[in-house]
Amino acid sequence: MRNVLFFAVMISTIIMISAQAKRNRKENIFDSNQTGSYIEQVSGLGMKMIYVKGGPFILGTVNKGEGYSDEYPAVESFLDSYYIGAFEVTQKQWQTIMKDNICMEENMPINRVSWNDALLFCEKLSELTGKNYQLPTEEQWEYAARGGIKNNNRKYSGSDEIDKVSWYSTNSNKEIHPVGLKHPNELGIYDMSGNVYEWCLDTYMSYTYKNDSVKHHSVGNYKVLRGGCWSDYASSCRVTHRFYDVSSSKSSKIGFRVVCVP
Repeated sequence: MRNVLFFAVMISTIIMISAQAKRNRKENIFDSNQTGSYIEQVSGLGMKMIYVKGGPFILGTVNKGEGYSDEYPAVESFLDSYYIGAFEVTQKQWQTIMKDNICMEENMPINRVSWNDALLFCEKLSELTGKNYQLPTEEQWEYAARGGIKNNNRKYSGSDEIDKVSWYSTNSNKEIHPVGLKHPNELGIYDMSGNVYEWCLDTYMSYTYKNDSVKHHSVGNYKVLRGGCWSDYASSCRVTHRFYDVSSSKSSKIGFRVVCVP
C-alpha cells in the first residue's frame, strides 16, 4: 500500500513539474525585457515571430476626410505585448501544419483560405508547440502595421512611399508575389500593406464596439480583413483601411499571418 501511495505521489509530482515547466517556457518568451524575435521551428516550420512591445495607441483615422467612414471615430486603446509573424503564412508553412498540397511557389503567401481555415491552422500550431497562436485582433494588426512603439505615423506600413513596401495594382502585374521582397516596417514586419489581405480575429463592426462587453470576435459572420492586396488601389493599402468578407470566403486575394499571445 505504501508503494502504491509513493508512486502515486511521484507521478503527481512529475505531472505538476512538467506543467509548470511548460508554463515557464511560455512565460519566458514574454519576459518584460524581451526584444527582437524568435523562430518557430516545430516540424521545421521556420516561422519568424517579431516581438511587439505593448502600449497605448489610437486605433483608426483621427481626422475625417483622410480615410473611409468606417475608420472613425478613432478610439484609444492599450495592448499587452505579443509576437506577430514577420511574414504572411507561406504555402510551405501551410503544408507543414495542415498537410495540404502546395499549389504555388513555397514562399508565396497562402491564399484561398477561409477565416475558419486560418483559425484551424492556429489551433493546430498551438497544439504542436504548447504556445497560444491566434489570428491577430484588429487592434494588434494595426498597432504592428504602424510600427508599435516605433510608430512614425506612416500612411503605409513602414513608409509613405507605397512602392517601397507594397505590392498593389500599379506594380504587382496583377499577381501575388513571394513574401518579404519589399522593405519591412519599423519593427521588421513585411507585407502588411498589399500582396494579400489578411484575416483578423474580429467581426466587422463600428469601432464603438470597443465600449461593449461582447467578445467582438465571437459574433457575426463578416470578419475583418486588413492590409489591401495585389489588385487594390493604394488607398486600400493604408494601415488604417478596413475591409471585410464572410468567414467562409476563399479568395486569391486573402491570406493571413499569426500572433502569439501569453
